[in-house]
Amino acid sequence: MSVNSKRHVLLTGMMGAGKTSVGAALAASLGWRFCDLDAIIVQQRGQSVAEIFHQFGETAFRQWEQATLAAELRKTGASVVALGGGAVTTEANHGLMRPFPVVWLDGTVETMWSRIEGSDRPLAVGRTMADFRRLFEQRKPLYQRLSQLRIDASIKSPETIAAEIARWLRARWEENADEQ
Repeated sequence: MSVNSKRHVLLTGMMGAGKTSVGAALAASLGWRFCDLDAIIVQQRGQSVAEIFHQFGETAFRQWEQATLAAELRKTGASVVALGGGAVTTEANHGLMRPFPVVWLDGTVETMWSRIEGSDRPLAVGRTMADFRRLFEQRKPLYQRLSQLRIDASIKSPETIAAEIARWLRARWEENADEQ
């Protein structure tokens, strides 16, 4: 079975954008499998993301993230995949993402920061909102380039966002069916 014959939708965006909660709601509404790349890596490694970053560094984490994404996209069946916020920074992931719909969960820096401030997320610990804003501005062009749909996830509920994504996906499928 080729990668294009599988149905996956990828959620991208900064930490705190709501990828996990929206992804779980979307998967439930579509009857698909849900996978959160960070959670899979944590389970496989037996360490938190913060511990992995501390012990092995971000480069090693990004390599595991790429391998995990590739493995998930090879699986049969349909899935909603919540990418880590920095997955877009790995060039090799771009090729893995291209065949699939990618949804960028965006939001205000203030909202996303408020959701992660004080957490043990490695790129939040010891950082300020100004640091977070700079990181967002660095990644923003990648989110824009790699996604086909952008949703402001600052004020809508995960269920509302999931319903919006599901409608968009169904419209894409109908368009593709009409073209064949």
